[in-house]
Amino acid sequence: ANNAQQSLGDYGAGDPSEWWNKKFKNDEVHCIVHTYAMNPGAQDRITEIIGAAVAKSDAKVKELKPLLSETGRLEQYLLVPSDFIHFRYRDSIDEPNLNDDPAGEDQQDLNNFLIGYSTLQNPIPGPLSGPEAKFAKNGCYNAFRILYQDTEAFYTFLEKQAVIIAPQIKQTEEFTIEWLVAKLCGRWRNGSPLVLSPEKPEQSTSKSTDFMYLANDDMKGLKCPFSAHTRVSNPRDEGVDVAGSTTVPRLLRRGMAYGPPLSVDANADRGLIGMFLCGDLNTQFETIYGWINMNNFSDVFNPANKTPQDPLVANRIGFEQGNIDIDFTIPMEDGTNLVIEGPLPQFIVTRGTAYCLLPSVSSLREIATFV
Repeated sequence: ANNAQQSLGDYGAGDPSEWWNKKFKNDEVHCIVHTYAMNPGAQDRITEIIGAAVAKSDAKVKELKPLLSETGRLEQYLLVPSDFIHFRYRDSIDEPNLNDDPAGEDQQDLNNFLIGYSTLQNPIPGPLSGPEAKFAKNGCYNAFRILYQDTEAFYTFLEKQAVIIAPQIKQTEEFTIEWLVAKLCGRWRNGSPLVLSPEKPEQSTSKSTDFMYLANDDMKGLKCPFSAHTRVSNPRDEGVDVAGSTTVPRLLRRGMAYGPPLSVDANADRGLIGMFLCGDLNTQFETIYGWINMNNFSDVFNPANKTPQDPLVANRIGFEQGNIDIDFTIPMEDGTNLVIEGPLPQFIVTRGTAYCLLPSVSSLREIATFV
């Protein structure tokens, strides 16, 4: 637990003692039930069916409602367009290919996501023997995470910085906001990666995933800053050197927005429901989150300098500020750096986290025989 907390950096307002709006404790979460429907009416009906099934069971089951909304449930809010999030970025673009090889060495091979296929090259932790291994096999781990997004702080930050930056890049404040949004993330709001579309968003690259940093000649960060969120979470061929490892871990991620946008209700709780799927929570999920909080995993970051952070997702609280670079640096074509002086606002705050097992279909069938 201490190692996880160190990697995730959930301190301050995101500390575990503050999770779930203090409506229940984390150790009370035993099971998470996901329901999917084509429309709100169908969703309500499915929820009623699940509730009725719980009421009929002999088990002492209590529904935990984490939000301060009318229902208290984590319900998807259908933003328009539907594949965008509250910061108005297109989401869920880049995912591993999941190569059909349970014994391979590529980070996209199945043995990195399914439990029970440990190899010498990829020693996924157990269970590897006994009935627990049989039950867990072909399942995967799910880091279920609720992330509050402070949209007001984000939009205010962009507007204030645009006034300062626009004269420096000789652009309008309106374009500068979009330029800064792209530099923070590594993609323009429509999804175009800066490496492929450095000057403006383009429809042809809006969902592109086939690109590199070394191969696309961006090892100076002139197109995409080194600390941009998408570059930190997947540095591709940039080069990784952490405790002798050169491996770039991958995650399967599914996310959806909860809560209405700022324009509908300025005071509402809003953010992301995130599911991070992997075969090893420590070497995959926690490793990447550790990189987000401390950008020290690659030679592109000078170890003689203070350690920068992901400007969008990192937690600004709980780390030794003397060793952390609280600014956000954008390398420019003329050889200078455009520095946004920090500390940056806390855009993301953790509202809750639960490490879960997603059982295989065969294990679900086995569970059903006991109901």
